[in-house]
Amino acid sequence: MTSTYCPACDCRLSSAELTEGWCENCGKKLPVSLAARAARKSPRSATAPKGEPTSLGQAMMIGLFCLAVLVVIGGALDGDPKSIRTIVKIGGMLTASLAIAGLRGLWGLVRGNAD
Repeated sequence: MTSTYCPACDCRLSSAELTEGWCENCGKKLPVSLAARAARKSPRSATAPKGEPTSLGQAMMIGLFCLAVLVVIGGALDGDPKSIRTIVKIGGMLTASLAIAGLRGLWGLVRGNAD
């Protein structure tokens, strides 16, 4: 970012002075256009927008996963031993996935990057 100077005393302005709208050196109010121009030059935040909607592909994958789980549960209710083993495996995978997601969130909190 290039330096911005006070039009009254030609002193270099800090970002705090631009935000407040006053020059600390001479005590004069800065023109609104000066602060607006400096705000346009400031770098934008690199964070992703919050609350992005689920894409169509993600929604289809979730739907297919739920359908597969219902088919396996239906087989287990019929007494099929393979379906019962599959449900136990799926439960183990879900538990492991939740544990990994929890550890990842905890690591983000430790690093200060959590949402």
